[in-house]
Amino acid sequence: MMRRGDQSIKTQGVNKNNWYSALHQSRIRKLLQVSMAF
Repeated sequence: MMRRGDQSIKTQGVNKNNWYSALHQSRIRKLLQVSMAF
């Protein structure tokens, strides 16, 4: 039981980090495109 809970918490954290990093990368790309336009 404890192991299952730990695994679920770990996977949730990884998914959160991946989603945040992807969102951050998209923002950086948009900023780079805007800076390149200038």
